[in-house]
Amino acid sequence: MMHQAKSKAEGDPLAVGLIAFGAGLLAASLIPASEKEKSLAQTAKQEAQPLMDKASEAAKDVASNLKQPAQDAAQATKDRASKAIDHVKEEGSSATEDVKGCADEARGNLTDR
Repeated sequence: MMHQAKSKAEGDPLAVGLIAFGAGLLAASLIPASEKEKSLAQTAKQEAQPLMDKASEAAKDVASNLKQPAQDAAQATKDRASKAIDHVKEEGSSATEDVKGCADEARGNLTDR
């Protein structure tokens, strides 16, 4: 398997770079975090929390601001669909009457002969 990866990677610097990057990630994941890294990560998390809260509030505000326009758009679509259905019914009824009229006329022509 290693031989196949090596033969595919030869002459392709992007593939070699991706393989090296993956190997680096694997090596980094095997090394446990130091106390300093853990402390820095905890500090960063604590300092980012107010920003996360503000972002969450902003997202909620945007969602509530979009709720009414979305409902309005849905109602407008429903109204248009209802009007379209009524129009199709009217057209269908008119076409039915036209066909009946033509059939009656044809029947009359046949009986006149």
